[in-house]
Amino acid sequence: MATATVPKKRDYYKVLGVSRTATDLDLKHAYRKLALQYHPDRNPNNPKAEECFKEASEAYAVLADSEKRARYNKFGFAGVGEVKIPETTFADIFEIVKKAHAPKKTNQKVNDHDFNARVLEKQGKYEEAESEYIKALKVTGREEYGERTNIARHVFQMWEEAIRSDLRKENKEAAKKHAEHAIKTLQSFKSANFGSHTENFLPSLMQSISSLLE
Repeated sequence: MATATVPKKRDYYKVLGVSRTATDLDLKHAYRKLALQYHPDRNPNNPKAEECFKEASEAYAVLADSEKRARYNKFGFAGVGEVKIPETTFADIFEIVKKAHAPKKTNQKVNDHDFNARVLEKQGKYEEAESEYIKALKVTGREEYGERTNIARHVFQMWEEAIRSDLRKENKEAAKKHAEHAIKTLQSFKSANFGSHTENFLPSLMQSISSLLE
């Protein structure tokens, strides 16, 4: 008599498609994307989508909690035990990204611009997305070093991915245009008021972007 096999859990970081060094904001955006894609309300009578939604919700429930994340990083699934997954509505999913951890008005503005930028980026409107990211940088407090660095770094990761996408489509003209724009933006970052926070990774990103067209 055949016995049912218990599905093996996937690593929570792989479920969300993020690295083990992902920031809280990275986790929020990754979860929101998956939750909107697989939410049962959008996928009626689709058990596979429901399982994917539950999997993503469980991963986020653990990784978004600093204590649970630390236990998971050290002990794996054994460190977190059974995870209770809260019911999540569409309003909850949007709020996950738009809410700032700190109640400061500046942080809310950062999150609003960052949220708008991510939407535009997914639509392929890269220059408009960059404009929103820069607005986010400008309203980020000087003391928020990590947040400023993450946003600035992501701008160039966006352009790198855009260029790679152009090259996969064999559209070298678009790739060159995007690369030239990215390098111009990168140079402006050096002289901007947030340039000092990005000086450690800008040279390597410039080299990386330039090499994509060689």
